[in-house]
Amino acid sequence: MRMLVVTWALFASACSIHKSELDETLEWMDNTYNPHDNVSGAYGHGSAAWYAPAKGPNGERVEVLASGEKESFTYKGTKLTLKTESDPAGNEAEEIGHRATFTFELKDIDPASVKIRVGSHLGDFSCEADADGQKSIMAENCDHAELNFKTRNEAGLIDEDWHNIFVKLTGPDHDSNRKDKTNSAYFVFNDPEYAKRFAKAFTRAIELSGGKASPF
Repeated sequence: MRMLVVTWALFASACSIHKSELDETLEWMDNTYNPHDNVSGAYGHGSAAWYAPAKGPNGERVEVLASGEKESFTYKGTKLTLKTESDPAGNEAEEIGHRATFTFELKDIDPASVKIRVGSHLGDFSCEADADGQKSIMAENCDHAELNFKTRNEAGLIDEDWHNIFVKLTGPDHDSNRKDKTNSAYFVFNDPEYAKRFAKAFTRAIELSGGKASPF
């Protein structure tokens, strides 16, 4: 009996070591990405916006929010639900806005598909260099980023639930809902350097959950 107890204790200890690394990874992602106003006033990093030049009332050059997005996520075990919504202050949101959720298992994500795209403050031009090592002349003040990821073998294993809002329309045309399956989703960030750290943690969480790269 004593040997059985000791063996079970060693087995439970080994499992907890593996589990704790995944738990700590997800906890760090949650604590840093999501807003936690009741904990040290943390606002999180799940937001992104890009701007467009415009003229002010006296002809001066100003900037207006062209498009913005806010995101957060929750998790239960290895299942994540990513919530995204457009910023109503953006010019585009005056015409159409959206709220959406993406629900997926970490084990279904291809860790090799995790890619970061950094965007410029004005125009959201890519700040990444092309194959010749050149960057766009508009790639200045690169202050936001997006992390894109796909499922293994690009299978439709992510549940997406979209709610689109057509602000200027009324009646039944005011909004629409759509539920579907997809093979990709994304996180947004207000800090490109943090986005790189998050990508590392997200990739590690996928691997700890059994996620593997696509064979091709």
